[in-house]
Amino acid sequence: MVLYHFNAVLCSMKLCGVIIIYFLLSLNGIAQTNTVKDRIVTLTDSSDVIITAFEMNRRQESVAASVQSLNIQTLQKNGVTNIVDAINTLPGVIMEERSPGSYRINIRGSALRAPFGVRNTKLLYNNYSLTDAGGDAYLNQLDFRMFDDIEVLKSIGGSVYGAGIGGSLLLNSGPNYEQFTMNAGISFGSFNTKDAYVKLGIPNEQKNLTQRFFASHFETDGWRDHTAMKRQVLNWELNYQPNKKQRLQATVIGGKHFYETPGGLTREQFVANARQARPAAGIFPSAEAANAFIEREMVFAGISHALQITPNFKNTTSVSGTMGWFENPNIRLYEKRLEPFASFKTVFENNFKHSNYGMQWHYGVEYIAGKYQNQTYENINGSKGVFLSQDDLNNSMLTAFVQGNITLKHDWQILLANSFNKVAFNHQVVFPEMNGTIKKRYDAEWVPKVSVLKSFGTLHWFVSYSKGFSSPTTSEVLIGNASFNEHLQAQYADMFEGGIKQRGNGFYWSAIAFLTNGKHTIVQGRDGAGRETYMNSGSTKQLGIELNLNYKITESKDYLLQMQTSYTFSDFKYDDYTVNENNFSGSLMPGVPKHRTYFGIYQRLRDKLDINMTAYLNGKLMLNDGNTAFADGYALINLYVAYNFLLRNNSFLKLYCSVNNVLNQTYSLGNDINAVGNRFYNAAPKRQVNIGLQLNLVK
Repeated sequence: MVLYHFNAVLCSMKLCGVIIIYFLLSLNGIAQTNTVKDRIVTLTDSSDVIITAFEMNRRQESVAASVQSLNIQTLQKNGVTNIVDAINTLPGVIMEERSPGSYRINIRGSALRAPFGVRNTKLLYNNYSLTDAGGDAYLNQLDFRMFDDIEVLKSIGGSVYGAGIGGSLLLNSGPNYEQFTMNAGISFGSFNTKDAYVKLGIPNEQKNLTQRFFASHFETDGWRDHTAMKRQVLNWELNYQPNKKQRLQATVIGGKHFYETPGGLTREQFVANARQARPAAGIFPSAEAANAFIEREMVFAGISHALQITPNFKNTTSVSGTMGWFENPNIRLYEKRLEPFASFKTVFENNFKHSNYGMQWHYGVEYIAGKYQNQTYENINGSKGVFLSQDDLNNSMLTAFVQGNITLKHDWQILLANSFNKVAFNHQVVFPEMNGTIKKRYDAEWVPKVSVLKSFGTLHWFVSYSKGFSSPTTSEVLIGNASFNEHLQAQYADMFEGGIKQRGNGFYWSAIAFLTNGKHTIVQGRDGAGRETYMNSGSTKQLGIELNLNYKITESKDYLLQMQTSYTFSDFKYDDYTVNENNFSGSLMPGVPKHRTYFGIYQRLRDKLDINMTAYLNGKLMLNDGNTAFADGYALINLYVAYNFLLRNNSFLKLYCSVNNVLNQTYSLGNDINAVGNRFYNAAPKRQVNIGLQLNLVK
């Protein structure tokens, strides 16, 4: 223990030393202050960020909620080949990667019930739901370069986002192109990493029709044993505006994602050799012997139509469908799933203006339905053996919502919202013996939300209250091998939130505090065979503070120096939680560190040289409900350097190099919570270098 603290202090001293030296060297390049060129892309969002969450279309500081945005430039500078580092710059949000390609989103503790993937968090792409009727979504099947920006809604969404407690991710592909644009890149890196992509924007001569094409291929052998990953993504989009009153949008996404799953390690195994895959234990083979992997193919198609019926009345209707094929040989079984679902959504918008107030109302319905098939086999070294079971599951979610944005005199804004949510499951065992259908219905729930914002010049204060309801996901009720968790209840939460935001000349800062009281919170455990199980925990209390600052230190014709920092305090505890004879009341909830700090500094010289350094300090976090196991805190530094060769018509060629984990730390990014056999730890890669070329053409 003493050695751990000594190493942590030494690591923090190294990190602070690197930051201070880098900062002092940066200051030497400060030139006389002038207007920076329009083409210079900054690290932060301090200039002109428009938030679309809750249909507000307002600047970030004017939104009465915890919403933050990341643009494509920020995404690329913080993670050349993945999205993890960029998301982790945000306070209150943790993105984990248990092994290459195995993502998990944790918004204010939402990942407590997610061994992998995105659960309890609404995932939208251009307002199409990528979250199925059971609450599961696969962010890892997308490529972040498809997006122009990401909005992260950290509070309970409710209203237009329906049921759910773990916030929302809004992925936007951006506005229409007015010129032919091509963005393409290729990179190579450590652990035999290879990456290539191309993105085209093609408008017609009348500028009322735009097509986008995107294709990418990524593969890596991984640093850890048995962590190879390969992903291909294709995307086509159409935006067509035949006249001023109508807009038609269509999207097709296809993807194939394969990654090996190395399994968790005990602390002793992690310390002895963090690179190893899970070894054999008892009757269970090693991850390599079992050839454990996850492979999923996906096809998504959606179409939406917007009609301006009158100057103050509008309707937007969308229909989409997704087909997913999932295979997962693991140390116990071989699972094969079909995961199709369809979605329908219609939203009406009314605008009213008066000399003393303005109102904007949105109301409508969303219906999502899925029909799933889950088969299990014996796993024979990564191949299907004896057929063991088949479960069929039909599920649906109906949401009816209304939301009002009210603007009053003297700079007051009020958000009033409510939604009605109804969730249903129909489960049937087809093999080995067909049984009757088990019908599970969750009581229809109203999910209200009230927010008030008052502006005093550039200073904006807000308070809000929201109620959350989240039914179990498909993966939580259908746990394989003819087992259906019909006793699992929905979880509920009340969130109280307040904060201050301010934007000034070259800076933006915010300070937000929240308290979430949870009831029947769903938590994950594992049975003796290592299979994920889920149960309700009684009640929880989650108190958090989130601080954020973006600041342009200096800005001139030839030089830009900019910094960003954030801090998160999370005091998440079980308030009343007893399992058998074990009383966990008062214990810290696992999976979330109490303290997290981020610091980034970015500079650009003469519109050509980009340097971005980021530092992450993560505190110790608990790994089980009893708080008897923990993951050490760590300090992580990443560096990105790029040189831009400027071409005509705002085109450029970029040569870049990125270094992840500069200090070559050994740490676990994506721990297995409440793991059987104390196999909690999944080691992240050591120092990793990527070198690449990116071409941007505008014609």
